[in-house]
Amino acid sequence: MIRWLPLLIIVPTRARRYTMAVPGCSNQTYDMADLETIAHSQRGVWEELGAVVPWWSVLSSPEFDGSAQLSEDKMRAFYATGEHAIVKALVRTATIAKAHGTRAAWSGGGSGATAIDFGCGVGRLAQALARRFTNVVCVDHSTAHLTIAAKSITGREASRLHYVATSKAGFEIVDARADFVLSLLSLQHMVPQVQVAVLEHLCDALTVGGLGRVQLLTGYTNSPYVERDCDWRLAVEERGMQLHFLPLTEATRHLVERGCVILAEEPCDDHVSIPDRASTAHCVTFSKLGSGVS
Repeated sequence: MIRWLPLLIIVPTRARRYTMAVPGCSNQTYDMADLETIAHSQRGVWEELGAVVPWWSVLSSPEFDGSAQLSEDKMRAFYATGEHAIVKALVRTATIAKAHGTRAAWSGGGSGATAIDFGCGVGRLAQALARRFTNVVCVDHSTAHLTIAAKSITGREASRLHYVATSKAGFEIVDARADFVLSLLSLQHMVPQVQVAVLEHLCDALTVGGLGRVQLLTGYTNSPYVERDCDWRLAVEERGMQLHFLPLTEATRHLVERGCVILAEEPCDDHVSIPDRASTAHCVTFSKLGSGVS
């Protein structure tokens, strides 16, 4: 049975306002209620993908396409890709942190207390995180994906995983107090207005000295979305797995404004590049400086 974790939800006394300044679009100020229609639409798309092609929608490789079920061998191979990705992400994050005089909680043979995997899908990365953290918060749009994760991941890792659907929690996950926050292969499927909100809340969720790593699609040519003034309502017209970029400068601005410091920005286009679009993608590594801002 899937175990939801409602204790992470913080209901603000007033809606937080966000700003977005993307070249080619008018400057915007909004709250999450303004985006309710598009958020609902995108959750609906991911519920459908989670029911029809859950594995491929998380990792778009041919061997995981065309089925809602995987053989035992294919499932083992699928989750093994998550172990590889997490080792790579944690080692790189710890190396960057060390260069800045910060020690990662999980380095040197230690383990962390809490990690957040935003856009966790069926738990490909969360399972690997649960081998290294006492608690792992697995956040996703799709309850279909989360249900599969809860059924597929067993053993000690399963006892450490806690599931949060964005439809239940919004993006108010600031009470998690995490040593590590992560989002890979996820944010590019959200309109940039939502990406901004997620980045702010991931920074808020970190403990002082905690570390984060996010992967972003930071640009591509001939974006019809930007040409139409970044109107999030237009995304409701599109079905399927959408791709949206957020400029690197805008992403880092929001992290810094919420009290995080940028440790590194580096090209990071694994499974994110867009064919024929001259796309760019980056991984941003950051740390929490202080108690944040209100």
